[in-house]
Amino acid sequence: MSGEPGAAERINMLCFELSRELGELEVAAPPAIPLARTLLRVVGRVVIDTASPGARPEVWTSTEEMALQWIDEA
Repeated sequence: MSGEPGAAERINMLCFELSRELGELEVAAPPAIPLARTLLRVVGRVVIDTASPGARPEVWTSTEEMALQWIDEA
């Protein structure tokens, strides 16, 4: 269907939207929210970098490095 986002774009956007909604949750350990937010954004980024139409395998190395850095910082 022309004009509709592909699966990778939808997953990326859903991860981003979920990461923004985490602030609304009442959680037992509030410091967990930044980690959960980061993990969702990492998943979205990995999916968009590796599953979008025209994605190139050589992109994976830098995406993996970035994802691990974000997780480490979280």
